[in-house]
Amino acid sequence: MAPLKVGDFLEYSGIKVNNEIICYSIVANIGIFTAPATAPGFIRVEDALIGIIDNNPDTEFARARFVGLTTDPSTNIEIYAIDQDPCTGEETDRLIGSATPERDVGGRAKWEFRTDRTPIGIYTRNYRVKLASGTMETSDGILAGQYVQPVTEWIFPEVVNPGATPPALDFSNIGPLANGFGPDADGNVFHQLNPWPGSAAPTPSKQCPDTITSPPGGPGNGDPVDLAADAGVNQLVRGGTIVTLKAAQTAPDVLAGDLRFAWTQVAGPTTGVTLGGANTATLTFTAPVLANPDPPSVQRSFSVTITHAPSGTTANDTVNVTTDKVSKDHPVIDTFTWVSRQSGTVAVTAHTDLVDPAATMQVRVGNGGAQPMSKTGPGRWTYSQRSTPQPASVTVTSFIGNNALGTATKTGVTVQKREMVVSAKFVKG
Repeated sequence: MAPLKVGDFLEYSGIKVNNEIICYSIVANIGIFTAPATAPGFIRVEDALIGIIDNNPDTEFARARFVGLTTDPSTNIEIYAIDQDPCTGEETDRLIGSATPERDVGGRAKWEFRTDRTPIGIYTRNYRVKLASGTMETSDGILAGQYVQPVTEWIFPEVVNPGATPPALDFSNIGPLANGFGPDADGNVFHQLNPWPGSAAPTPSKQCPDTITSPPGGPGNGDPVDLAADAGVNQLVRGGTIVTLKAAQTAPDVLAGDLRFAWTQVAGPTTGVTLGGANTATLTFTAPVLANPDPPSVQRSFSVTITHAPSGTTANDTVNVTTDKVSKDHPVIDTFTWVSRQSGTVAVTAHTDLVDPAATMQVRVGNGGAQPMSKTGPGRWTYSQRSTPQPASVTVTSFIGNNALGTATKTGVTVQKREMVVSAKFVKG
């Protein structure tokens, strides 16, 4: 998201209700420029298209595709599905893919992510697009480096064989419709869409109550409520690693939308520690690298205060993060694909929380030798190679110098169909 100011020219679409316009689209004709690889960076999303997968041989279906712009072409873009708990409405992010921005042209760096018709899990109403370098809260309270985008178009399968029966529209993999999406401000829970637009409704992922009720004197008035803050478990990480702390309110019958979060560092050295998302449930920071003169380990403590906005009730908890020089890394393989063009092209993307500038990543495809991966952003790596037979497995290993820090292996490559253009000419006979 980016700031708007009085005097900016806007194009908007919305619904007018009395003297109010409820906007679902706002486009500002302004230029925002940031230095590469520095925070904050900004993202714009232009399209968020979801192609509903159908493996019926009489149909064809579209890719899922996300397109937008960024002010930081040096950093990879990550796309997350925002899953919602159907009972509480609590949101969690699920990584579905990444994109590499094009070179900056006239201050604009375009990026595009396509799924190549591979599954991306259950579909969600909103998707979060983030800079791989992370987010940063600006001085005016904007969380820069991310953009939350509703789906702009749902594309259902179409028949390809003349005379074939059109397929039924399948809504069963659209999470908010199939499972519900939590309570409104009054605690009324939205269940599965009813009546269901199909022959048989799917089984919801959870059985939820019709309402979330509060204890006597609870949310909605000024009386105190019972809160229980949980800052998560203590962590031991290697220096140069992105640390993620996630707070939760665990007492029952409290609406998640009524809660406010505030993180602070309460112990340990603060030099080199920049807190991201300090006013959200999830705090991130990069643990400083420990050099040779430094002690073997350093401990820092972080406190979260959870406030129930209607009543002002608060709860606190503290978590410790210890940084050392020897802890292992935990790389993750995000994609492993092979396509038959160019005598077989394999592509691998991986990520790790290790963002130490000295870190490298190697990949081993099948029984082949180790090859270096290219860095596309802090902790983000990619590899592509032509003339490669279809592999069965891939392994990535992170290094600092010659010291291997962590390994991940994935079996089962995603085979993508080669795109073919077929033309036909009809002549009168």
